[in-house]
Amino acid sequence: MKPIRLLLYLIMMCLSLSVLAQSKGQLAFTSSSPNANKLLRSAWVDLADFRIPEGNNTLQQLLKEDPDCGMAYASLFTLSNEERQENLRKAKSLKLSTDEKMLLEGIMARLDSRSTQEFFAPLMKKYPSDDYLHLVIMFNSAPDAALQIGETIIKKKTKLAPAHNMLGYLYMARDEMAKAEAHFDKYIALRPDLANPYDSK
Repeated sequence: MKPIRLLLYLIMMCLSLSVLAQSKGQLAFTSSSPNANKLLRSAWVDLADFRIPEGNNTLQQLLKEDPDCGMAYASLFTLSNEERQENLRKAKSLKLSTDEKMLLEGIMARLDSRSTQEFFAPLMKKYPSDDYLHLVIMFNSAPDAALQIGETIIKKKTKLAPAHNMLGYLYMARDEMAKAEAHFDKYIALRPDLANPYDSK
């Protein structure tokens, strides 16, 4: 009887955390770990500021708690295209919500140089206040779309530092150096304690 009660308790905890994430207007993550939303969000924050070891360590911690957390695999950062593809294939093979599948399909479409609009646009509309979801989408979008997403983000949240970093690089690629410098300066002002803003500039 006790194992059944424990199982029911764990299920209720996971459902409660999922409902809490959705009540905040954020994408909820499918996982058996009660820490999944907290850990994945923490990893996204670190990765957005290019604190790669910290972000990946947090994701690995989550995967120890739940080896079947698809979005943890999908979020792991690697410079190896083969490893990235393998992580995404692993994520796709696991249980995901409809919205997680849509995010994953968009990321995979971008890697295949296909349009991401049908995947990313509905998610941004459904979760208008999920800033870090929008940053993930921005990072995985074609340059023109990414620029538009970034400008929309900073109109609402001017202090969302990683958006300024990405915009700096996007404007630099367009040879609009004054705009790039302004965004890198803003990134430094918002994150003076990190190395990445200075490296970016």
